[in-house]
Amino acid sequence: MIPSDPGYHIPSRPDIFVGRDEVVQETVSQILERKHVALIGAGGVGKSSISKAIMHDERVVNHFKSYRCFVTYSDVETSMMSHSIFLQHLQDAISIPTATTLTSILATLRTSPTLLVIDNAETFLDIDTVDGGHISDAIAELGGCPSVQLILTTRSGRLPNLSWVRRDIGGLDVDASRTLFSAVYERDIGNRLDSLFSTLDHHALSISLLSHAATRNAYQTTEEIQRAWEQQKTRLLKIGPVKSQNLGVTIEFSIDSPSLKGMKSVALAFLRTVAFLPEGVHCGDLSGIFPYITDIQDVVNTICLSSLTYRSGERFTMLSPIRIYIMDRYNANLLYKDSVLISVRNYSYQQLSEDSESWGVRESTNTERLLSFDLSSTHVQHDYKARLRILKSADELILALQWHHPRETRLFPLLCHEFTYSLSFIRHVSYAERRTTRVLYRIQKERSKGSTIPL
Repeated sequence: MIPSDPGYHIPSRPDIFVGRDEVVQETVSQILERKHVALIGAGGVGKSSISKAIMHDERVVNHFKSYRCFVTYSDVETSMMSHSIFLQHLQDAISIPTATTLTSILATLRTSPTLLVIDNAETFLDIDTVDGGHISDAIAELGGCPSVQLILTTRSGRLPNLSWVRRDIGGLDVDASRTLFSAVYERDIGNRLDSLFSTLDHHALSISLLSHAATRNAYQTTEEIQRAWEQQKTRLLKIGPVKSQNLGVTIEFSIDSPSLKGMKSVALAFLRTVAFLPEGVHCGDLSGIFPYITDIQDVVNTICLSSLTYRSGERFTMLSPIRIYIMDRYNANLLYKDSVLISVRNYSYQQLSEDSESWGVRESTNTERLLSFDLSSTHVQHDYKARLRILKSADELILALQWHHPRETRLFPLLCHEFTYSLSFIRHVSYAERRTTRVLYRIQKERSKGSTIPL
């Protein structure tokens, strides 16, 4: 006789759950069509909450009854993960009292249609060891059991050898972002924080942490919240030491994953570059920007599988909260001669010089970011050759924009300041080099007329 309550571990439905109803309903339909589903996304987007909501959906409850089981590996360090630990967690979740094997676990699961949710699967999916292979094989056997339907939540794009419906989980919509924030912060916010939510790419964990910080610090107005964000940023995205309370912890968990372990230094170089460039890295520029990484495409593919970056059209980019963290943690004290910037600078300025029209339009935002940094750097004040190179590149970008893509640019205030300083060293350079500073004289002339020099 099949017991009506097998004692499987079923977590509560999330108290705060917004903006994911469509994902839940579509996934439920796929599960009832006997498909296995993988919920894939960066840390903190809400994969675990979605899977818990699915377990409590009316159609799921009616079909699987109490045969719904949630197994999480969030408490296991990847370095400690093994096949035996994988089975032990599964055994505990389905309430098998004595030490067991995969065979006896499968025998238990065959007694009735069962929904098995495996949470934080990246803990073992990235392990390139014998244990990792055994775990993947075990999941394949679980998924091959006719009575078992699987849901995997993972940051990793690597999946066991089964037929999966892959669902990429991204940010919330603006209404859900407001609702999530207001579930904790009880004062009316209207639409006054929409730009801040957009800055965070509507990342669920980041919005939740920000709302808790606003409540904890007793901010009275949205203006106070905005000011606090501008001043503190990552400090507001940390309310505790664990992944669900600290954005930095969840990002470092991905950076330290086994799949990146042997390439951490080059992975960080790529992450720092993507974070520095507002529009990320164009896929056609990988070998040019990273000539020192022989297998750059493989490295980038692996990083994307960890959900730290992703491909959007022709560019590799990252979620805004990850960008903010990388800039604060790894790019906070960037110097002009930082190895990451040297590579980006050499390639970008060369491309701009060789084809200012094409590069100046396609990469105008990234190049403007680089030029702004270089023009503001105090480390080239007495390096006349470097300064002239920067000025020449600025001139080429400005002219390319002026002729082919007119828009405002933040370079002019920096160049106006540079003109004043340049008079002290212009006599040290040759006539040919002086020609590269013509933009400065054009600026001086326009300034004398009171012009703001729009493009």
